[in-house]
Amino acid sequence: MTSVETFQGDQLKKGDTEPSLRLRLYEDGEPKNINGYTAEIRIRKTSGDLIIVDEQATIRDARAGVVEHTWTSTETAEAGLYEGEVTIDDGAGSILTFPNDSMFNIHIMDIIE
Repeated sequence: MTSVETFQGDQLKKGDTEPSLRLRLYEDGEPKNINGYTAEIRIRKTSGDLIIVDEQATIRDARAGVVEHTWTSTETAEAGLYEGEVTIDDGAGSILTFPNDSMFNIHIMDIIE
């Protein structure tokens, strides 16, 4: 079973680009060593099929399974609840999704306009 721990960037205000979204990937309760893998992150609005992120994630600490996504103001332009997943690929056919039993959550809050 795989899971995700969110360090930062899962609570933002509309239009914010900081903090970046930083996640640790776990397999069977232990940090997944993702050395030699690529990571892709996908995030969508929970109330529909609007995908706001579908791109490579930056691997910050491969041995500790830490990946990061830097937000753009376009991605955070609409307040709401979002859900996401990260897929790792070793390039030789081994592909694994985190989490594999749910999604991780992101809340982009409205601003005073």
